[in-house]
Amino acid sequence: MKRSIPILFAVLIILSGCFLQEKSNEERTASAVSMHGTNEKVAVALVAKQLNLYYYKDTDTYRGGDYFFDVSLVTGEVNENNEIEVKICPAYHPISVLSRCYVDIKKEAVRIGPKEATTVKPGYETVQTTYKKNKIVINYPQLVYMTDRRQQEEINALIKKYAIEGAKIFYGDDFEKSVIQIDYRIIHNSPSLLSIEYKGVGSRDGAYPNNLLYTTNIDMKTGKVLKLTDMVRIDDAFIRVLKSNKTQPVTTDTELTAAHRDLFQGVSNEQLKEYLLTTDSFDGSMVYSGLTHDTLRFTLPAIHALGDYAQYTIPLKEIKDYFKISLS
Repeated sequence: MKRSIPILFAVLIILSGCFLQEKSNEERTASAVSMHGTNEKVAVALVAKQLNLYYYKDTDTYRGGDYFFDVSLVTGEVNENNEIEVKICPAYHPISVLSRCYVDIKKEAVRIGPKEATTVKPGYETVQTTYKKNKIVINYPQLVYMTDRRQQEEINALIKKYAIEGAKIFYGDDFEKSVIQIDYRIIHNSPSLLSIEYKGVGSRDGAYPNNLLYTTNIDMKTGKVLKLTDMVRIDDAFIRVLKSNKTQPVTTDTELTAAHRDLFQGVSNEQLKEYLLTTDSFDGSMVYSGLTHDTLRFTLPAIHALGDYAQYTIPLKEIKDYFKISLS
């Protein structure tokens, strides 16, 4: 009898473990398909159930079925059939839409729309080109393999112009006498948008070198250079979102991170709005923005001791309601 007691306890422990695991899975599934709440919540729950998606509370995202990566379920408008639209969006890029579902709440029916293109290649490639004059070296990209060769030439001319112009603004009439070294990286390339970030150093008259950062954003459909105000609606509500703790400095230097965070918090909402309304103007404001595939980046001027500029980033999912353009 004594020997059977430990065996009984072992069996109970194993069974309780299985029960807890099963309960955990049930809770995770149930949280995704709960039918209580507003019509929007019910619509999302029905779509999650239909697509066999599991809900992850920590990230407020879903995964499962045909989606091996995290997705967000975003409700849209009610159509003429009284169906609620639910968009399936990649969590890392919530502005894009993978697919759409349409939910009839009364019938608890889900109609799945066709999947939308998500792996479309940009339709172009880039190669590095270099502008050299005196002691100035500026690397910049040029497009190749575009179907529309005329548009390719026009966009390439714009890229070259702003690659040089961006550095020239820092030094004005002393530009050609300055020592400048600039490199670039493409932070976003899609069929609709090309975003290029230039970084480097420059000096004039033997003075200490300055850190330089500027960007160029190009609408690949129209071939026009975009300012931040062309891409994002900048109003008081947008500024309040930026001023939340979702905006973070872009630097690996621990001391600069703290200083740039203090700098950002020290800028009033009105001042920040004025800065952003002139961003990417190439008029001497020296405030620039760029888009990665999942964040908005922007700079603010800073004293030399703080690196000459401070760059900040905020996830696109935090500001998706303010976008004027599509990034897909």
